[in-house]
Amino acid sequence: MNEDRFIPVTVTDIMNDKRKNGEHVHLTELPIDFFSYKPKLLRTLALPSYVHGYSLAIQFMRDWFVNKFPKGYFKTVFINGKHVLSDWKAFNNYDIKREKPMLSIVPTVEFDYNREGIDLYQADENLLLRTSDYEQSFFKDYEKKQFLYCRMRALKMTFNYRVRVNTRSEQLDDYNRMELWFRIGSTQHTRCSVDFHIPDDLIISLACKAGFELVKDEAENRMCIQKKDICDLTNYLNKHSDLPILYKYRGIDQKPGFFMRVDDLYTHISCLDHLQINDGDQVGKLYDNFDIEMAAILTIPIPHFFALFQEDYINRTLRVRDPEPNDLTMYTINPFQIPPTDEHGWAQFALTSYMTDKMEKEIDVSSILMGGGNITTVIDYSIRNGIDPRLFINTHIYLSDIFDASKEVPFEIDYGKKMIYLTKPVDEEQVLNLVFYADKKYINDTIITIEGLNSSRINDQKTD
Repeated sequence: MNEDRFIPVTVTDIMNDKRKNGEHVHLTELPIDFFSYKPKLLRTLALPSYVHGYSLAIQFMRDWFVNKFPKGYFKTVFINGKHVLSDWKAFNNYDIKREKPMLSIVPTVEFDYNREGIDLYQADENLLLRTSDYEQSFFKDYEKKQFLYCRMRALKMTFNYRVRVNTRSEQLDDYNRMELWFRIGSTQHTRCSVDFHIPDDLIISLACKAGFELVKDEAENRMCIQKKDICDLTNYLNKHSDLPILYKYRGIDQKPGFFMRVDDLYTHISCLDHLQINDGDQVGKLYDNFDIEMAAILTIPIPHFFALFQEDYINRTLRVRDPEPNDLTMYTINPFQIPPTDEHGWAQFALTSYMTDKMEKEIDVSSILMGGGNITTVIDYSIRNGIDPRLFINTHIYLSDIFDASKEVPFEIDYGKKMIYLTKPVDEEQVLNLVFYADKKYINDTIITIEGLNSSRINDQKTD
């Protein structure tokens, strides 16, 4: 055997051979999943505005308290830290005298709270980014190779409420109501739907990678998105996002921005301290300004940081040596991998394996298509209004076999009954891969419409 003609081929040779014009080399296209290949993504860390979460917590607790009373009960509501002229922006310049009942809210952040060190991170940003995974991102664009991930942290704030009324009788009546309404001496939790602002730099990066043309804002000396592309960009973001993306006006900087709508957000409220009352202030021979004081502690999740994953450039064209007549040739098994998107370009929202019994023909998927998520909400809404869920949901079933995994299993699905009916019963026990794809743009647009998410930035969903 001629040793000169023996050219061993190893995995290292295949993956590391980057020469473009080497001898005995030709270009061979290999699949993306070759050797469980994953793209190298550049990671960018972005910190959201802490004040944004702070203001959301204040608005949530203000509404939580005020909505317990009859509408219009409080003539004056003062929040410590708000703008000095905010009371005059509603064209009430001549209504200078403050009337009672009055409400004063003083919020205080507990900066030492970090959930026993869970939210306390003392390493550098590189190690912080390693804890985030692009596969856990809420925004996934596999075609453009860009993903956006958000990690949450807990914000704990103490709210001191003071209600001021004119008479002792009003004070005692409100004391009795507040003790019952706010469950004094106990804790409670509620679930809400909240808008969280996405940093502008991240949106600009996503838009640039997606092909949107940027223009320079001369006033701020930075690149920005053209106004004519706002609708198209919003549609693009909702197409690849698991969460509804909204374009709204942001009050803190008086500019519009992009927000992600997070629903079913768990919040905890503690009202363990008892109510405090006073004996009023003596004005001449009369008494006025009777107060009731109450303390509540709120714990609510807010964004800790965003991680943007993008691909600069990856050459998937790998070169393999031409086999000589007497060379040893290396072959590899390329197992089938379930595609992350379907023929419509829709992304996966559910993937599960199901073990069938012999001659089984029906599969119950109610555990997948039921719950309180956006997709199940849109499915139920569509069925009630006579809309076929197949317009925005696509389902595939593959055999879980390494040698024949690409074979699809024919079936019919009834979204009303949440049942799958196999066209042909299985001859023996087999493992099937059930994959569900969804048109996220349609899902998010429908959720925005039926829940009116454009009308407010925080809603109370459910209280236990």
